[in-house]
Amino acid sequence: MSLRKYETFYLLRSDLSEDVQKRINNKIFETISNDEGKLLQVESWGNRKTAYPVLKQNKALFFLITYAGQPGVVAKLTRLFRITEEVVKYQSLKVADEVTAEELEQDVVFTEKARDENEGRGRQGRGRGRDRGDRGDRGDRRDRRDRDDRGPSEAKAKSEPTEESTEAATEG
Repeated sequence: MSLRKYETFYLLRSDLSEDVQKRINNKIFETISNDEGKLLQVESWGNRKTAYPVLKQNKALFFLITYAGQPGVVAKLTRLFRITEEVVKYQSLKVADEVTAEELEQDVVFTEKARDENEGRGRQGRGRGRDRGDRGDRGDRRDRRDRDDRGPSEAKAKSEPTEESTEAATEG
């Protein structure tokens, strides 16, 4: 019997109580274990803002589970996710074709992932304002003049078509 290793990422509605969350998670874990599978790791990422509204929800409870099971276990989980109204979104991924014996012997690890330190600060924590370091020689660039230094005739000449280009367009 060779088991495959899978990861499933799913989102639950953010307004659920802890009892309902536990009930849904237990159904998922039972589905995996009933199909001769083994739960390897469960990560709860907590209540987070989604990138875009999902079923008119801007926040959701994020969960990531890693498990080993027969190929049919993913279809059973997909069916469970579809009939469970509290599940907002889900995605399953096959990680490996075979699971090692060491992974099957280890205990299930339940973790709560802490929020990223940049999570609540908007876009400024994602790279803006940081020193970009030496950018090397920029000798291949032309001399750049500010827009204010150009005269009105230079700006106008670049935007208006010339007589030659209009004649060529009418002949063709």
